[in-house]
Amino acid sequence: MDVAFVPAFHRLRYGLLNFGYVDAERLALVAGVLAHVRNDDPSLRFAQQMGSPKEGSDHARISGLRFRRLLQIDDRDELLTAMVRVVRLLGGSVDIPSLTKGIYWWSQETKKGWAFDYYEKAQNEA
Repeated sequence: MDVAFVPAFHRLRYGLLNFGYVDAERLALVAGVLAHVRNDDPSLRFAQQMGSPKEGSDHARISGLRFRRLLQIDDRDELLTAMVRVVRLLGGSVDIPSLTKGIYWWSQETKKGWAFDYYEKAQNEA
């Protein structure tokens, strides 16, 4: 992950150590994705934002196929690429806390929670 070669990442990492242990690999993933976020939009959780309909459409902003592929990812580099793509498709305006938590704690439990949130809003994609 190229983020690890950026001095600002290491300043962030060392600054967060005051709050306890921080997994450097997970933090690099979060920082890499958040670098593409333009605005914090707390109106919906991140997965709900993916499932919300496009303006003037019944279809989700992130297609069901793309969402299911996202949930299959386990490799961090693949996850970085996919999440940057999703952030861009959402116009760079996302709920930063839920995105950060989901990426940092990427697991089966996270994926299940995201599926509930996504399909709550994207019922046409089910």
